[in-house]
Amino acid sequence: MKLSARLFINVLIISSFVLSLTSCDSILGKILDKAEDDLTKEAEYPSVDFESGSAILHYGDSKTLSVTASVDDGGTLSYQWFSGTKNDSSKATIISGADSSSYTITAPNQEVEKTYYWCQVTNKNPKSGKTNSAWSSAYDITVSNIIRYSGDYITENTTWDSTYTYFITSWVEVEKSLVIPKGTVIKFAKDAYLETSGSGTITVNGSITDEETAPVIFTSYLDHSVGITIPEYASSATKAEKGDWKGIEISGAQGSKFDYVIFRYANISALELNKKTTVQNCVFTNNKSNDDFSGALTIREDANESVVKNNIFYNNDWPLYVSANYSVDTSNIFHNPDDESVTNTNQAIVLECGKYIKQGKTVNWMVTELPYFAAHGTWVSVEAGGLLNIGDDDNDVDDDNDVIVKFNNGFYLETNDSNGLIKLGQNSILTSWKDDEHGGDIENNEQPADPEDGDWDGVSIAGADCFGWKNALNMDSERVLYNDKSKYEE
Repeated sequence: MKLSARLFINVLIISSFVLSLTSCDSILGKILDKAEDDLTKEAEYPSVDFESGSAILHYGDSKTLSVTASVDDGGTLSYQWFSGTKNDSSKATIISGADSSSYTITAPNQEVEKTYYWCQVTNKNPKSGKTNSAWSSAYDITVSNIIRYSGDYITENTTWDSTYTYFITSWVEVEKSLVIPKGTVIKFAKDAYLETSGSGTITVNGSITDEETAPVIFTSYLDHSVGITIPEYASSATKAEKGDWKGIEISGAQGSKFDYVIFRYANISALELNKKTTVQNCVFTNNKSNDDFSGALTIREDANESVVKNNIFYNNDWPLYVSANYSVDTSNIFHNPDDESVTNTNQAIVLECGKYIKQGKTVNWMVTELPYFAAHGTWVSVEAGGLLNIGDDDNDVDDDNDVIVKFNNGFYLETNDSNGLIKLGQNSILTSWKDDEHGGDIENNEQPADPEDGDWDGVSIAGADCFGWKNALNMDSERVLYNDKSKYEE
């Protein structure tokens, strides 16, 4: 019995040991299975939160793109930004060094076409080391140093930046102060224009000196020689030409200023003044006029206090159109200073007549380089105490530097009071607009001159006892030509 008991105990011990070994094998198996699962476990795809959109940046501007990503497997997230010119991440290019959850784009000083940006977020499983990635949606950015205006009002005091090229696609109305610094280029689309209204003024401060050449340039959208080329017209075979844009009209407050400015390729008037303005050291070239004889620069009667001096006019249809009671400064020149043979298509200062020279007002028609042309309004009237000087009354004036005034059909000069004065310089000439012998062919029709008596009416002088047509004030027959002599009193 004792042996049997001992045997039983041994059998029990052995059985327990066997059972223990079986249990350990099961646990070990589970451990091994788990380890194998960890080694083969796939990484979770990151959940990426990113607000897509688009932006236009100008030089110096910046835009920061940011993503937020998460996983539930405890993995480690890494980031890489890509870019491309197509909205297709499979064709994107890696951006070196852009490996954080955010990326900042700073606009360079050049045009950059629309570029798409994505962030690839990668999750690395901490146990298996395996990875999976997810892409953000796209964000597109265009870098343009062209600032566009289209039917806009400037309602706050504004200063533009010469770093940019400004492109006016339809119109801009300036209601406050607009300051344009040296070196700025402003381009206009077909028939686009710029104007002031209300309290609006434009101050343009270009520079053309021996040390610095930085004029402000107003020009056509097709003028690729200055500023930044407008991308949508870069491949156009069409070149800039006269009449591409409508011009600038000053109708707001007094006090606008244009200093060292180039105006080219405008239509009607590159610059029209309806309020007192300073225009000096400017160049007007390749500007078109309409059928109303508008000049590259037009000065209306309400702008008669304007200062207009030291400007250059050449290759325009008509260079200058002024109210007849405005005195054009003789410092202005009407040819290319580098080639005096290059003048204007119609080489004359157009006078808008139908104007009074009032008491205390002196008007000087003194420019000798080209003739004056009385084109609109039929008459100029000098009131009591008013004075119209036509040329210098100096006997030393050279005949080659005569002041010549040409008159359209039916035009006349008058004094409407005995105290109103018209003074005709010693060598000045009043004649028909058809008279090519004096002052050249302002019609530019290359036709033989065909002036005749009666082309214009003449000069009507108010005296103490009469008011009638007189060949007076030294207005002899050699200097008053092709007028209606039948009107003169003997």
